[in-house]
Amino acid sequence: MKEELNKELITAIAQCLPRGESMVNLISEILSMGKESVYRRLRGEVLFTFEEVAKLARGLNISMDNMIGLKSIRRALFDLSLIKMDNLFDKYYEVLDGYIEIFKVLKRDPGSKIKLAFNTFPYMFVTPYPTLARFQLFRWINQIRVNQNLTAFSALEMPERVLDIQRAFVSEMYGAGSTQYLMDESMFSSFVQQVRYFAKLRLLNKEETRQLQQELLALLNDLEALSIRGSFENGKEVQIYLSDFAFKLSSAYFECQDFVMCDLLLYSMNRVRSYNVKLCQTQSDWIESLKRYATLITQSGEIQRADYMEKQRECIMTI
Repeated sequence: MKEELNKELITAIAQCLPRGESMVNLISEILSMGKESVYRRLRGEVLFTFEEVAKLARGLNISMDNMIGLKSIRRALFDLSLIKMDNLFDKYYEVLDGYIEIFKVLKRDPGSKIKLAFNTFPYMFVTPYPTLARFQLFRWINQIRVNQNLTAFSALEMPERVLDIQRAFVSEMYGAGSTQYLMDESMFSSFVQQVRYFAKLRLLNKEETRQLQQELLALLNDLEALSIRGSFENGKEVQIYLSDFAFKLSSAYFECQDFVMCDLLLYSMNRVRSYNVKLCQTQSDWIESLKRYATLITQSGEIQRADYMEKQRECIMTI
């Protein structure tokens, strides 16, 4: 799939070339890249990264959809990312690395936006907490292993390169000009139920369960401080909403001057992605519509915020 998109991208660039202009020279100038590196991309030996595609789209003044061959407004290309057991850590690494590229592009635009509506912890919530991030992978592995023995939490060893990409993800994830979180109120209680379930199966020992409890409390404390402050530590704006009702799918919307993009979370850790402008706008509008049935707890809604935080602490302490 990625190789095909790379070919579509090269074709789109060729169609946008000014008369007499060298493709290699043009790409080299836009990306501030050596000619040999450009040749490797044109030969397909190295694929263009997301950040490079975004720069080219901006430099050539064409949309991301047009760059990958979608000129009809009635068609949308979806990137389906499925994590398989045979390449679990490779794919997980690729997912986080892809988001890092996106965050780097967003960081360059002060007007960039992220909107998240989720009924389970997103990567941006759990990745700063090593045990919670590891539990997400552990839960997913045991969920998809049909007719196989369950894996104990202690048996899941995280490669060092995966830990490195998680740290890189955390260092880059707060770069957007503004961020909106719209949370399902059952998010914490659902996670607690999962921890208790695996503890009863003896796949989590007492110390591992205690570590998860402590990191959940740390996450909740950080979330409360964030909602009171209304900004990340780097000063970037954040708004947090509590939904009054549950919603089925978690989704994300990203916007900056270089591109728009939306993700739909499928099957726990898998996702469907599109850069189609109309589809992304529909996704953004849907997230905005959910706010009609939600309470803003950022720098407001003090009573609702305090009540919610207290209930989540009580729930976490039942582990």
